[in-house]
Amino acid sequence: MKKITIILSALLLATAILFALFSVSAEYSDSDPLVTLSYINETVIPKITEDVKNAVLEILDSREPEVPVQPEPEPEPEPEPEPETPAVLPEQLDSLKYSVVFLTNGQKLMATGSETTSLEVILRAGSVVAISPFDDQGVADLTSSKELYNNDPLVKNNYCIIPRGSDGRGITAVNGDAYILVRGEYEIVQ
Repeated sequence: MKKITIILSALLLATAILFALFSVSAEYSDSDPLVTLSYINETVIPKITEDVKNAVLEILDSREPEVPVQPEPEPEPEPEPEPETPAVLPEQLDSLKYSVVFLTNGQKLMATGSETTSLEVILRAGSVVAISPFDDQGVADLTSSKELYNNDPLVKNNYCIIPRGSDGRGITAVNGDAYILVRGEYEIVQ
């Protein structure tokens, strides 16, 4: 829309200038070809200015008024539902905490519980290896994203899970004593 307005304004300006020059030249005859500076300043320039002003006003009056585009109001966000806080019974609080377990050289920490319970272990100090009676299943080292099979060493501070209790999987301390963080059901055997 702006390009059209500019083009029309330029055409009207050119037309006004030509019209002014034509009207000025029409007032003179061949016998009096000279034009004085005062005549241009007093007559020609005010006439051209008036013609251009009228042309621009005519263009502005003829175009459609621009209606400012009102941005659509943003819909109010729906309030987020309050998260439900599960009720934790006092006797369940102990199962949510990690326990520090000290294993002496050769002691085993075995997962107990049911098929649906898991045991979380994190080696903090010492050396331990995985115990697994299975060839294709072991202790899941989630930090390293790998499976630790029978006699594979656990890495310090890695988060490991024994996925099922009472299936013969666990860990054992080797080369000295070890400290382990444990959460879940377990038993220590010699």
